[in-house]
Amino acid sequence: NGLGNQLFQFALSRLLALSLGGPFFARLIRDYEGPMSIDRLPPHSTESWNAFQFIFAQQQKSIVDDNDTASLNKCVPRLIPSKSQFFTNGTALLAERPADTRRLPMQHMLRNAFHPNSTCLKTLGYFQHYALLRGYGTILRNSLLRIRDDLILSQEPTSDDIVIHIRLCNGPIHHYHYYTLNNYFRHILVPLLSSSALPRRNIKIISGCNPNTQGVVSDLIRTYGAILVHPTFYDDETNENQQQQQHKKRRNHHPIRSIAADFVYLTRAKTLILTESTYAFWSGFLNRGAMEIHAPASGPVPIPYAEPN
Repeated sequence: NGLGNQLFQFALSRLLALSLGGPFFARLIRDYEGPMSIDRLPPHSTESWNAFQFIFAQQQKSIVDDNDTASLNKCVPRLIPSKSQFFTNGTALLAERPADTRRLPMQHMLRNAFHPNSTCLKTLGYFQHYALLRGYGTILRNSLLRIRDDLILSQEPTSDDIVIHIRLCNGPIHHYHYYTLNNYFRHILVPLLSSSALPRRNIKIISGCNPNTQGVVSDLIRTYGAILVHPTFYDDETNENQQQQQHKKRRNHHPIRSIAADFVYLTRAKTLILTESTYAFWSGFLNRGAMEIHAPASGPVPIPYAEPN
């Protein structure tokens, strides 16, 4: 699925490889291996995988091509094993969707994976458990999931900016309804703005929401003068004319967005406010320079309570 889910899976798998002392390989799931009713990938899988490879270029050595099976030939032929293969070959699966946790609890799967006769450990699913990462934040941020230092954004968050990530625009019936202006953001923004020694702090929003549609983004813009930003990546060959053309495209109702650029922008924020999202979780978890990060204290997304900021 999306970048946040892929990062949970990659982080756990990479730490397991270190613990087991074995080689590590990663690849994108194939369409016929997915959990969808027909042969297609879950939404956002490919674009998120491409973003992952771009942001974390140092992990290229552990990424294998779809057709390269030499490193995987000791495992079951399909990434998702059949029912008869589920408990064999050291295969560990934890998927909160659809039903793998009902087959075998996580601790039992890991115990089987560390069996002396196991030769291969496959991971696939939603490993959204902070306890699996606690204590490894430094090695993940500085080594295993270190973001490229050479990425140049079209705009950077400043030390005066309060950067907000909003995943869903309107959530009228489920738990995302909690992340409204009055129910969530106002409780964070009022103390931040009143305690600041600065005459004015800029509020920047990273979101795919349309600011002209009623919702939390438009509420933040109207109440606090927040700005919806759409950063892009520049390289040494980008000239001023190209930058102007990209700026014009960002002015319409559906500006060009880059999930990779949005993610890197969030990881560079000094003051960060997150909503319930695995994408947002990792942007905060991998942020090495934030002075403070505000995140939900309940819900299905883990609470990184032991992290320094």
